[in-house]
Amino acid sequence: MNLNENASKILKDIFAGRKIKLIDNLIFSISKGKANGWSIGNKLRNRVYGKRNYISSEKILFIGGSPRSGTNLLQSLIRTFDGIGGVYPEVCLFQDIKEEEFLNEFGLNKNEIIKAKKEADDDIIKLSEIVLKQYKKKNKINLITLNAPKQGIFIDELFKYFPESKFIFMIRDGRDAAVSMKGYHGFSIDQGTKIWTVSMNSRIKVKDKENYMEIKYEDLVNFSIREMLRVSKFLGISMPSKDKIFNFFRKTKSEELKKISALHEKQLSKPIYNTSIGRWKKDMNEEDKRIFKKIAGDILIREGYEKDNNW
Repeated sequence: MNLNENASKILKDIFAGRKIKLIDNLIFSISKGKANGWSIGNKLRNRVYGKRNYISSEKILFIGGSPRSGTNLLQSLIRTFDGIGGVYPEVCLFQDIKEEEFLNEFGLNKNEIIKAKKEADDDIIKLSEIVLKQYKKKNKINLITLNAPKQGIFIDELFKYFPESKFIFMIRDGRDAAVSMKGYHGFSIDQGTKIWTVSMNSRIKVKDKENYMEIKYEDLVNFSIREMLRVSKFLGISMPSKDKIFNFFRKTKSEELKKISALHEKQLSKPIYNTSIGRWKKDMNEEDKRIFKKIAGDILIREGYEKDNNW
């Protein structure tokens, strides 16, 4: 590969591929971690990724929420329902669906990828519909779940382009989410708190939609059967047996888990546990608490995790 070809590839990666998340991080840094920095970076990436002129009739179950809020666990539990399937790498259609590695995950070979892209004519909504229909047909499923926490900041757009779809938003105590983001993503408490804030506020405008529901992480791990019954009613399908739900980790193939992080692989390879609830109590120092209260103390109260800021 000569210098010009290499430069061209780098530019393509930055402006049309997953490496464009460098721009996300740059905007987040320039904004000094301001609440909208992460959101703006992601939304900018959406705008340069591909055209969206198509409205799809495809029914999709989107799962999103704050990072580190249990979206992977929820998807794993929902996959125990008959006729439902999904891939494990987190997929945000607006940002990932054109990438060959993701198209391979959906079972398309090289010729199918070329054909699908040609038929879609660079419209990422049309491409998504083609890919998901083929995936459902090959795997003999009726409904596909797509999990990516950041989808939570695109809910209104997802409903616009996929009006027949449904969305489940995962909520978690922001303090636990922030310390988990610090350990997993390397974010500061300040950054993790602001990302949680953006996520929590992004879904306010769709809360009353009938094709939208919320689940708290704490309820999911403590009252799994009750929450799965809510999901079954929301989706209009029968709930699997309790044994099937509690043994969700036995259905997940090891090769699937290798496609996600080592931490996720460890978490999804064993039964449901609730030991991560309240981890902020040992992982947050007084300065961390002060920062969180200043940024998101009122949201923590609004979401019912505290009555006031005296914690």
